[in-house]
Amino acid sequence: MKIFSLSKAFFSNSAAGISLPLLIALSLPLTVAAQMKLEDCKAMMAQGQYDKASNELLKLINQPDQRNGRTPEVYYYLGFCRCQLNDSPTGRAWLEYGKRQAQPAQKAFFDDVISQCGQADTVSALPQTAARLNSQPGVTSRTKGGYFFGGKHLPDDESPNDPTIVGAAMNVASIPIETLRARLFAPERRSDAVAAIKKLMAESFPDQKYSVNSLGQFVFVSKESAWGWKPADLEKLERNLHRVMKFYETNYRMLWPERLITIYLARYPDELKAIATKIHGMNKSADVIGYSTNEDLSVAALTQSPDMWGTISHELFHLMVHDNFADIPNWLEEGMASAYAVARLENGRLIASNSNWRSAVLKRLFNPQNAIHVKDLVNLTWTDLEGGRTNEQQARGAVNHALICYLTLYLQERGKLAEVYFAYRNRKVPEELSDETLPLVRGFGKPLQEINDDFRKFLDKTLSVTR
Repeated sequence: MKIFSLSKAFFSNSAAGISLPLLIALSLPLTVAAQMKLEDCKAMMAQGQYDKASNELLKLINQPDQRNGRTPEVYYYLGFCRCQLNDSPTGRAWLEYGKRQAQPAQKAFFDDVISQCGQADTVSALPQTAARLNSQPGVTSRTKGGYFFGGKHLPDDESPNDPTIVGAAMNVASIPIETLRARLFAPERRSDAVAAIKKLMAESFPDQKYSVNSLGQFVFVSKESAWGWKPADLEKLERNLHRVMKFYETNYRMLWPERLITIYLARYPDELKAIATKIHGMNKSADVIGYSTNEDLSVAALTQSPDMWGTISHELFHLMVHDNFADIPNWLEEGMASAYAVARLENGRLIASNSNWRSAVLKRLFNPQNAIHVKDLVNLTWTDLEGGRTNEQQARGAVNHALICYLTLYLQERGKLAEVYFAYRNRKVPEELSDETLPLVRGFGKPLQEINDDFRKFLDKTLSVTR
C-alpha cells in the first residue's frame, strides 16, 4: 500500500518507483552547498534511508546560511521521512507546518501524506530535483502603504476610509524572474552593476536622466535635478543604512547579502509609481511609499534626505531576514519591519520608537473597548494583514498591522524581542510547530495570559501619551 497517492500532473515515473510531487521553484536559489545537501537527502530517501535523510534535513534547516532554505519542500520531505519511520506526531507536525506555507495547488499533497501517515510500511520514493516553494507563494515583491518618513509625519486626512493607512500590500512584479536575477552583481563587479543599471534606466526612461552611484553594499539610483542627491548626501545615507544592516546582522544573526542592493530613491509619488511600473512591471497603488523585490535585491522608496531612511530600513529587514529565517511568522516579520521603520540609531543599535505613526491608526480605527488577544495576533495570515477592497477590510488590515507593530514594541520595551525572535527560529519539535503561541511563551518566559494582560496595559498607556 502506498503512503500517498499523486496526480500524474505533479509527478514523474522513475526507476525507483514512486516519486514525490514536483514543487515549483519561485524564490531565490539555495546556495550551492545547501542545494547539494538537499540533493543528497533525496538520494538517501530513494534508497530508503529515511532516518539518515531526516537527520540531514534537520541540519539543513538549522544551519545559519539558509538563503531561503527553510521551504515547504524541505518540510514536506522531513515530514514524509518521519511518517515512514512511524514517528507520526512529528511527521504530521512538519507536514502541517509546511502546508501552511505552501501554495494552494500543493496543499493536497501535504493532506495526502498527513491522512496516511503511519498507516503503511516504508515504500521507495524518489523526490524530484530543483523543487522549491516560496514561503509567500507567487509573490516577488512586497509593498506597504502610507506616507510617512521615518515617523516624522502622520497621515493628514482624518477620514477613517483613507487608503493610505492600510499599511501593507502584496504586489507581483511581472518582469520575468530571470530578468530580475540578471541584475544581481557581487561587490567586486561594482562597475558592471553601475553600467547595467544606467543602461536599464536609460532604456526605461529615455526622456529623463538618472544618476547611478555605488557606495558600500549599495547601488543608489536617483533622478538628476537641481535639488538632486549630492555625493555627501549619498555617503551619509550609505553610512546610516550600513549601520542598520549591521544591527540586523549583529542582533538577529541575519546574513549580509552576497550581492549589491539597488536602492531607487524617488522624490515624489509619481516618480516611485513610474519606477515600479517600468523597472518591476508592477501596478503600484499611488499611496505606497516603498517596496522591495527579492529577486533583484532592490528597494524603491520615497525619501528626500539621508536622514529619512525609515522606509528603506523597513524594506532591508524584509530582504535580509529570509536568508536565514525564511519561515519567520507573518506577525513577527511585519511587526519588526514596521517598528524599525520608525527608529533611531544609537551607539550601533536601532531603537524603535513607541511614538510610531501607527498609533494614529489605532486611535482612529480601533475601539478601545474591544479585547486584544495575542493568540490571534501571532496567527495572523497575509489576508488578515493586506486588508481588502472594502473600507471595513482595509480598516481591519490597518488595525492588525498597527497591533503587531506595537506587540513588537512591547517586546522591545520588556527586553524580550531577541529572545522571542530566536525562540521562533529555533522552535521545539513537534509541539511548537502547531501552536504559534508556544515560542512566544518560551522566549518571553511568562504564561500567555500574563503576556496578553501586560501587553494590553502597555498599549493603553503608550497610546495615552502618543499623539
